[in-house]
Amino acid sequence: AEGRESVGTCFVGPVLIGEIMFHPPDLGDATDNSADEYIELWNGSADNIPLFDPHHPACTWRMRGGVDFDFPANITLAGGECILLVNFDPAETAALSAFRSKYGVDASVRLFGPYSGRLNNSGEEVRLQKPTVLDSDVVAYVLMDEVGYRDTAPWPDGADGSGLSLQRIAPHAYGNEPASWIAASPWIGRSLVPTLVIHVQPLAFLLEWEDSPLIWDLEEATELATPMNWQASATAPVFSNGYWHAAVPRSTAGSTYFRLRT
Repeated sequence: AEGRESVGTCFVGPVLIGEIMFHPPDLGDATDNSADEYIELWNGSADNIPLFDPHHPACTWRMRGGVDFDFPANITLAGGECILLVNFDPAETAALSAFRSKYGVDASVRLFGPYSGRLNNSGEEVRLQKPTVLDSDVVAYVLMDEVGYRDTAPWPDGADGSGLSLQRIAPHAYGNEPASWIAASPWIGRSLVPTLVIHVQPLAFLLEWEDSPLIWDLEEATELATPMNWQASATAPVFSNGYWHAAVPRSTAGSTYFRLRT
């Protein structure tokens, strides 16, 4: 839809900015390497989220701030899906292949671009906006998420040209709060918060969880009381093929509860 527009605000979600590579390592001649930038968007819900107004499909979600990008029509994010906004045209097969190889991006992760502008190496505001058509010539854009990162404290300083990216520590963490982010190796399409899977065997609990840039400690408790008395597990996890594994002997005294804590 064309015509006048306005911009409003709301609480973030369900689609969030999950990771930002704002300053990839410079090229060999020390020039800025904006082609390897990216912004990860993540659908934190279990529902399919259309990135357009269902009644006006031409009115699509957009990114604004340091970079501008309007999503194509009829793009829908599946529950839990993440996508990437990049600073090159994903239709260029050589560039796409090099990007996927560089960051280990699975073929199932969709890339969109190019956006106009670039992510400033010193700091930038990036805003995800959703359209709402109010009448025939007025489109309101609702702010779904916003991050105003910087390359200085209190923001994590490790993501400034080192090859690390800014990563949101949890879906509920406020995007404009520096404490909501860490600098870590690119972790596209994966959550920093692993899911603890417990397999019950006759003599042991077999536990496993996916590796993460954050360090997670295995804790256990024997009573479901408030507050629960969590203790560090005596079993040392073992890492193999991208997962941590622990075999905790079963006790005949009663139930055992497990959690991961960072």
